[in-house]
Formats: sequence, C-alpha cells, structure tokens
Amino acid sequence: MRASQPPGQGLAEGRQRGRQGIWSGLKEVWRHPRLLPLMLMVAATGFIGFGAYLVAMPLMAREVYQAGPGFYAGLQLCFAVGVLLSNTIYIRLVGGISWPGRVLLISLFCRGVIMVVIGLHVPVLALFPLVVVWGMFSGISISLGRVMTHSEAPESHRSRVVSIYQLALLGTAPLGAWVSGELIHLWGVLNVFVILGVAVLLASVVGLFSQLWKSRPEKPVARP
Repeated sequence: MRASQPPGQGLAEGRQRGRQGIWSGLKEVWRHPRLLPLMLMVAATGFIGFGAYLVAMPLMAREVYQAGPGFYAGLQLCFAVGVLLSNTIYIRLVGGISWPGRVLLISLFCRGVIMVVIGLHVPVLALFPLVVVWGMFSGISISLGRVMTHSEAPESHRSRVVSIYQLALLGTAPLGAWVSGELIHLWGVLNVFVILGVAVLLASVVGLFSQLWKSRPEKPVARP
C-alpha cells in the first residue's frame, strides 16, 4: 500500500502537516497578549509544581518525617481530595469566574506560600491540611488554565493551542522532577520546598504585570 501512494503522500505528508500545525500554534501563542503569559504560568506549574509533587513530597515523607508508604499514601490522598474539592466548587459556580486570570495568579501565589510553609518543617497535624489546601489551589489553577486556553484561543487554532497547553503543563514535568531531585541532593528536601515555593511566588508576581491580571472571558466556553 505504501508503494502505491503518490510521492509526497502518506506518513511523510502527515508529519509535515503535524510540524506545520505545531509551529502555527506556537506562533499564535507567541503573538497573543494573554496566551503567552498564560502558557508561561502553566509551564511554571508543570515544572515547579510537579517537581515538588513527584519528587520532593515522597522524599520528605521518608527522610524528614521518617515515615513509610502509608504516610506518603495519606499525603497523596489529601492532595487528591483538595483537587476534587476545588473542581467541585468551580463546577457549582454559576456564571463562572469574572476575572479568571486574577484567580489563576492568586492561586499560584497561594501555592507558593504553602510550599514555603511546608519547607519550614511543620508538625504532622498541620502537614496534612496544608497538602489538602495545596491540592485545592493546584486544581483551581489547572482548571482555569485549561478553560482560559479554550476561551482565548482563536477557533482556527484552538486544537493546536490546547495541545501546546498540554505540552506546557505535562512536558515540563519530567524536567522539573529531575531538577528537583538534583537540588534535593545538594541542599535537602525542606530547603528545596522553600526554593520552589519562592520560585512560584516570583512567577506569580511577574504575572501581575502581564495581561493575565486584566483578562476577562470574551465568550462563554463550556467547562470541561
């Protein structure tokens, strides 16, 4: 079947169209005054947030609190409960959020504060509620980032821009996990929690000077 295809057709043409689609989506994001800072904040979420979640949190459970798998499973459960609570609250908000960019940046700032506090070696009774709140703010920022991507992206490039959102969120996670592991090797897990928290705080402060702070939904978009 491959031999019977005309020259330029088939997989090669599909790859070429795929590359062109990715580049056109990147150009659209680069030119857009709100999509560009949004993708940068999403990339910061994937790089810093997932690095702390995937690497720092399990090492903290073992090395700082001298606990086993059950303790870490409890932390995972608390984080998941927080994400579930935030999405449940968001779904019940009639009419959505008037200033999604501001809520996104505020949630990012609060996540940074929580990570810094966790890095101060809080008691166990305070750690689990903090992880729940951490999960809530993470769920808010991820949900709002996805909704804003759908809302801001032009219809002609929406699927490509959404794919870039996924790449910014999940594609940076492995790199963030690796960097977190290297930093923990150098400075210890609690110090890295503080460092990552400060990095999140700085990212949210930088976002205040972008169009994200002023963004409002231009057209209604169904919640995913």
